[in-house]
Amino acid sequence: MKMPLTTPSFLYSAAAAGLLTISTAQALEVRIANGDFDLDGAINPVMEAGFSLPTTTISLAEPHYSIGGSRFFAGFNLDYFSSDTLNRLTDFASTPLTTPIPGFGGSVSDQVATYTRVPVPADYRIHGTNVDLHLGYDLLHTPQGTVSAGINTGISMPFMETRNLQDDANVILELMDSFDTRIRSYKLGPVVTAEWHGVNGLSISGKWIFNLQTGSVDNDLIGGKFDIDGSYHSITLALHYFPGRQFHKPWLPRNSFVTAGWQRDAWDFDKASVTVQGFTATTPTDLDLSFSHQRLYIGAGVTF
Repeated sequence: MKMPLTTPSFLYSAAAAGLLTISTAQALEVRIANGDFDLDGAINPVMEAGFSLPTTTISLAEPHYSIGGSRFFAGFNLDYFSSDTLNRLTDFASTPLTTPIPGFGGSVSDQVATYTRVPVPADYRIHGTNVDLHLGYDLLHTPQGTVSAGINTGISMPFMETRNLQDDANVILELMDSFDTRIRSYKLGPVVTAEWHGVNGLSISGKWIFNLQTGSVDNDLIGGKFDIDGSYHSITLALHYFPGRQFHKPWLPRNSFVTAGWQRDAWDFDKASVTVQGFTATTPTDLDLSFSHQRLYIGAGVTF
């Protein structure tokens, strides 16, 4: 007796899972996020600042694009962030005094350790862009998900505006009414991504970046542009949900999804020797700068 030719049900399941893997591996997302941009900076011994500015971020991202259906992938993340103008305190050092020495006829200058720190209010605003571009290979590629590694590169361009400083600051240091800080840094280094496809239209993904960076800082207080090196690292954790794959309604497209996640980017720069305009001390000054951008986001996207 001839047996009917049938396809085992597990092959249907595997094929469906394979289609799910391919389709979720190529997706374009639009995100909006709220978070904080934290700044820690010092021009020693002249000034020191550490504060947080609430920011709104709009992003366009392709987390993992399979190139030609192969294990090679590409991806990108484009962020534009901006804060409101907020009043924050910055500690400035008073100009060192020259104190005569009685009976000697000469004088000595105050040492760095005795500089008086004076908190000065000013209006700050941060805005700018951050771009990450990566290319790599899927080390693990199964119907349940992928684990990938590659190279990331990109550019970061934060811009800090400082206003309404002069009236308060001039009592201790002859400064301009405002000064801005413009940073442009280029980065290169490894990236690792992972994605797991669950049930009921859910998937979880993550990305880790650690790059070396080099670039320039242009600050009006310092009075020029100078080169600076450092490191950049980023981590992203995200949840994707495809409602059309769970409820199978004709008005719910199977290739559209909503997403929510958490992301943190951090830039650490090496110390650099600088010259501060209007500061009469002979003590060498150096710039010590680091900042981070942490936010929660929601978004929507489509696979193709």
